[in-house]
Amino acid sequence: MQIRTLEGIFEGELLNSPSISFITQIQTISKKVNEGDLLISNNLDDIKIAIKNGAYAIVFDSSLIDISIDKEIAWIRVDDIFHATTKLTRFLLSAQELKSYYCDDILFELINVITTNKKNIKLLSGNIIEDFEIIKTITLDDIIIHTDKNYMTSLIPMTKAIDTKENFGIKNLTIHSLFKTSFSYNNYFFDNIRLPYLYINQFLSLIEFIKLNQKINTSIDINLLKNIKYLSPIFIDSYYKAVDFGKSNRFIICNSNNNLLDLEINFLKSQYEFAKIDIIKDYKNDEDLIKIIKKSIFNALYIVGKSRNDMEVILNNAQKEQPALFS
Repeated sequence: MQIRTLEGIFEGELLNSPSISFITQIQTISKKVNEGDLLISNNLDDIKIAIKNGAYAIVFDSSLIDISIDKEIAWIRVDDIFHATTKLTRFLLSAQELKSYYCDDILFELINVITTNKKNIKLLSGNIIEDFEIIKTITLDDIIIHTDKNYMTSLIPMTKAIDTKENFGIKNLTIHSLFKTSFSYNNYFFDNIRLPYLYINQFLSLIEFIKLNQKINTSIDINLLKNIKYLSPIFIDSYYKAVDFGKSNRFIICNSNNNLLDLEINFLKSQYEFAKIDIIKDYKNDEDLIKIIKKSIFNALYIVGKSRNDMEVILNNAQKEQPALFS
């Protein structure tokens, strides 16, 4: 692609008169740069690596970059590197008839965790610099998905929402616990699966989405529901040591996704109304959090601002470093 064409797409400014007039590939990772490529980056170390690897052009927005380190290549400065990369991505995708969707956080998590084959499912992070590496290899058989409607429509204006319904007409519903449910849908009985009743609609939306998009060649593995990070309990014994699922009457739930806090807390209170539920939002650090947990009297503890993995590490480290706290 011609340098001058790229300058227009990026809405940037070519700061020098380079000896080259075109580039071959566009990269956002310096180690992937080959001779003739363009790198999008503000990181000076990455820029130096790219130049060493034979980069023909650099796109950046930082005022701290010294373009005199190589006067032969093209230096294009933009107002905002993320906006510029979004413009480029939209331009590159405009010539392709791709399927792109947005969905809520739960459905996105289910797609990420329980689908068996994601070769043709491209889940974006919402960071265009990272996502560009995925998008530039997209084929017509692929489907692009993210949770942010505005982000997706900035890349592909015709992006659609994944269809969801408030009522799927399920039958034989049994809510065994906060975390396990049985029900029938379309003549199939889902028996005692590790899925909170709260998220049944997203689960069934995924099933219908897969039916409508058979070319992505995937299915779901119900056994993987245990790996979903939302409403995923850590059962603990009297010494605050993690035990197997359901082997204690006390558990901790963690959530660092603000979009789901009210939904999950209200569900917990409504379905577990006779239990002692503590919600921890304010703590200074991990050590302070452990002290608060130690003082709490609870059946269910809901911790805001931590993931399940975070909490497992915190509990494990506390057992090793501060055993007196748990005696």
